[in-house]
Amino acid sequence: MWLWITLLSSALLAQAQNTESNEFTPAVAATCKGNIMSIKINFNQGFNGIAHAREFRTPACMTQGNGTETLSFDINLMAAQGAPDYCGVFWNNRTDERSLPLAVRVHRTLELADDKFYVITCGKAGFRNARNETSLVSLRMLNEDGKKVMNAAFGMPYTLRAEISKSDGSYGIKLKNCFAFNMRNNTVELTDSKGCPVKQQSVTVKNENGAAELLIASMFRFPDSSQVNFQCEIGICKGI
Repeated sequence: MWLWITLLSSALLAQAQNTESNEFTPAVAATCKGNIMSIKINFNQGFNGIAHAREFRTPACMTQGNGTETLSFDINLMAAQGAPDYCGVFWNNRTDERSLPLAVRVHRTLELADDKFYVITCGKAGFRNARNETSLVSLRMLNEDGKKVMNAAFGMPYTLRAEISKSDGSYGIKLKNCFAFNMRNNTVELTDSKGCPVKQQSVTVKNENGAAELLIASMFRFPDSSQVNFQCEIGICKGI
């Protein structure tokens, strides 16, 4: 029996990898209790920018930095569309998950290349493995050296890797319905509903115990955007 989990990863295309220690790399965490999503963001330096729900810069959906390294605010997950505290939360009526697109921007008014974008989901985060532990699934982008990256160079090879935490050897993992998209809803299909590559010459699928990889031979870009988002459904099945 398959358990399908949808995960998303993003990359900002650049001419070269950014490895400076002062790179803007906010760490976003969220907890959901009742109808409230509590978001906490940690920074590696003082932050004076803004964090807000995508497309919503209303007082209920945003907060501004004051030079500290931590930022917190709450989002009403159940607000009705048109209400003052509605922040564009998406509801999946099949899984009862609620997701919030979040932007963390370096500048309070300008849109810059270093801005970061996230999708935070409240719902079932994992599954119980054979040892009755909660296993989570993550999706990361890796370079040729196997290191996680947030910036990608056009034309270079990269790997999307989905991995199970606390793997016990009893469960396998598979990528399905992977596609790339930008904020203008332009999309490129990478794998089909069976997990097979749509373009054999562009991507390769690799599966191993507790992990699955999508190898991108040459990083591409959309004509009207420097950001590429990747989303996949993750199939988890006992015995493969």
